[in-house]
Amino acid sequence: MLLQNNPYVDKLVDKIGQSPYINGVDHYVSDKLCPHVISSYARELDALDALEIWSGLEIRDKSYVYEVTEKEQEWADKFLSKFSKPIVGIQLKSSTLVRTWPPEQVMRLIQMLRYNGIVVVVIDNQQFGFKDPGIINLAGGNNIREVAATIKNLDLLITPDSGILHFGGHLKIPTIAIFGGSDPLCRLKYYKTVYPICHGNKYCDKWPCWSHAYVCPKNIVPSPCLSAIKAEEVFEVVKQLL
Repeated sequence: MLLQNNPYVDKLVDKIGQSPYINGVDHYVSDKLCPHVISSYARELDALDALEIWSGLEIRDKSYVYEVTEKEQEWADKFLSKFSKPIVGIQLKSSTLVRTWPPEQVMRLIQMLRYNGIVVVVIDNQQFGFKDPGIINLAGGNNIREVAATIKNLDLLITPDSGILHFGGHLKIPTIAIFGGSDPLCRLKYYKTVYPICHGNKYCDKWPCWSHAYVCPKNIVPSPCLSAIKAEEVFEVVKQLL
């Protein structure tokens, strides 16, 4: 799925160093849109071979395309049946702070959605303590296949630059993608149902920085480019898509 839908996935490096990831890297290569980091052993690797080494997991079927099974679809239908439409999913954070939308804006958006009668699915790898009868909690207690099956049944997904974003794009779910230091044109080339929100070029002279570290290159937390995106702006896009 990742290879099919995102040909710009970063190549591997021999040794990941501190930002900007120059340790063990021979040189940087640009394809005019997305900078790639290429190291000596990665030059001859297929992208999935490289991902296999990086993740430490054996990928036996290199032609694999992710699909929600019939059994998983039945589970998701039953799981969501007691909730009214529309149902909007929100991923609470990305894997690093530099790509995570400020939590106060995430919470404000959730409150705006609930005030307007929209059921919200929260997605995260840690527990989410906010209680509301219209919030479906997928934070910290569900496996990735259950999350994917739920995403396939959403009316809309809201996510930062993350793996969940690619589930939304691959499953052709209307998706609002919130970007900071990366250019969304790189990540979304083949996704027809993903709508990016990105203000990096307006608020930062270093954009795009492509940082995957824990703080932005200016050592500001949260990143200025993400702080510039407000819940009200995202909600306006929600109203257009629902």
